[in-house]
Amino acid sequence: MKKLLTGLTVLTLLSAACGNNASVDLGENDFTPPTEVERGKANAGPFEQRLLSARSSDGIHWTRDNTIISEQGNACDMLIRDDGSIYLYYVAGNVLGESEVIAAAVSEDDGASWTFKKVTVSGVTGNHPPLGDPDIAMLEDGTYRLYFTSQLNDDKGPGIYYAEGTDGLNFDYQGLAFTYNEDDHVSWDSSAFYVDGHWAMLTFDNFGSKMIHASSDDGGESYTFVKVEDVTHNGEPYFLSNPFTLPDGSVRFWAFQLGSGKSVISFVTEDGLTWEDEGIEYLTYEDGANELEGYYIKDPVVVQLEDGSYFMVYVTRAP
Repeated sequence: MKKLLTGLTVLTLLSAACGNNASVDLGENDFTPPTEVERGKANAGPFEQRLLSARSSDGIHWTRDNTIISEQGNACDMLIRDDGSIYLYYVAGNVLGESEVIAAAVSEDDGASWTFKKVTVSGVTGNHPPLGDPDIAMLEDGTYRLYFTSQLNDDKGPGIYYAEGTDGLNFDYQGLAFTYNEDDHVSWDSSAFYVDGHWAMLTFDNFGSKMIHASSDDGGESYTFVKVEDVTHNGEPYFLSNPFTLPDGSVRFWAFQLGSGKSVISFVTEDGLTWEDEGIEYLTYEDGANELEGYYIKDPVVVQLEDGSYFMVYVTRAP
């Protein structure tokens, strides 16, 4: 069993301990990201969605970059390596003739420019839905662990599976990490995080806004069901999207709700079971307020850059 480091989003406080600085020759783009969305698909995401970014000097007050990282991008996650390069994982609409696949955009200049790479997961066989909803973690020995959602091995419902690799782009399939398909609840789209001495996982619930909570006692290789819960802000349930480990070991989760007037907010947990609403609205979506954003902003993920500032990537639907 390999030991995982604290935090799915790797902070500067962890970087000295994390041997993830192995040289990676990115070379040229594996593919050119689309410059337009694709309307009319039965499944709108990721084809009608795009990846945008924002920046903050203090993690509280944010300014939109108003720059599209990629069209046809959805369900993003992100980490930062020791060398300062950003690895942004997402579901891409079209990559080298394949639809709805996991891709990575890598930046070596704090998100000013990107190299686009296809992510490969070797060892997955048979007919199965696309591998989606990337959830990235870093192991102590520098191994990247990629959780993803699919339905493999004739499983009865969607599951959270995982693969491991050494360069952040090429992974070997390891197995099933977690699945829950009971009492009208179905787990999908995971966020793994380390808190209070153990690894935990939140997943979305396919039939509503509740969050499914799971816990691991083997370093994040497998998880068992804990509970289904609503996490609320002003009486409304929010989707907890991506974690950010704080210096005291507690974990901040960036969260969102769909619709106009809804904001990216945050909750903090010290044990992975109870949540404190921080009461801060970071970015707010308003219909027609920004020409690049439509319908909602969602899936926020944040890393801290080497200069101490913060970089966020989020998903919106093209207006």
